[in-house]
Amino acid sequence: MKFFNSFRRKILGTGFSKYLLYAIGEIVLVVIGILLAIAINNYYQKKAIAEKTNAVVSEIYNQMVADSLKIHEYIDYLGKLKYGISYYRLPVDQRKKEKRHELGESFTKISLFFDRDKDFLNMTNSVANQIEKNDFTAYKYSKQLYDIQTDYNLNIEVLRNQERLIMNKNNAFNENLAKKYDWYIDWNATLNCKRDCFTYIGSSEEFNRYLAIYQYEKTFIYRIRIEQFQEKLRAHIRTLKSLIDP
Repeated sequence: MKFFNSFRRKILGTGFSKYLLYAIGEIVLVVIGILLAIAINNYYQKKAIAEKTNAVVSEIYNQMVADSLKIHEYIDYLGKLKYGISYYRLPVDQRKKEKRHELGESFTKISLFFDRDKDFLNMTNSVANQIEKNDFTAYKYSKQLYDIQTDYNLNIEVLRNQERLIMNKNNAFNENLAKKYDWYIDWNATLNCKRDCFTYIGSSEEFNRYLAIYQYEKTFIYRIRIEQFQEKLRAHIRTLKSLIDP
């Protein structure tokens, strides 16, 4: 015990305490340097993530604007389709009396027969998919983005349900034609509308009744669903624009 006490006194007497304080100071500086480096690295990582997130959000915003424009143009098309169907449901002698008969004639009754299953909105769900595949949980506007995702999924499903309803009625009408008319079998195989086909399309009350149902489902109910989606979409666009470009 006396030996260790003597050794301690010799060490302290040789300035060991000064070296100890110096060593502790070096350790503290190293720790501070490490912490500072970690903080700087975290800052740049967060900055890089924020820049990437902002770029993705900007892409989402631009796609929403493009979707809104597509919807606007399609709504305009549905207005013309509605008038075209109404025009061709009129007796021939009344059509030319229509002040806007040129608009009605932008369609043909043949095209109304041929294209009943080809001219839907066909809205993609790329916005919702883009939000889903990116992690926005730490993003300050995550709630707004997930609200957008929810509205896209819900409204596109509503549109697709209405499209399926229209298609089912169209298929049922086609099956009825196949059972009743030989010319339809030929047309369905060749897409060549011959005399009996033209006669049916031009003067059949059955086809006019079908067009009335088609007009209601397509240019009224379907249009309402699209306009409801457009209203929500425009609100989301305004909100997102104010957030990313205040």
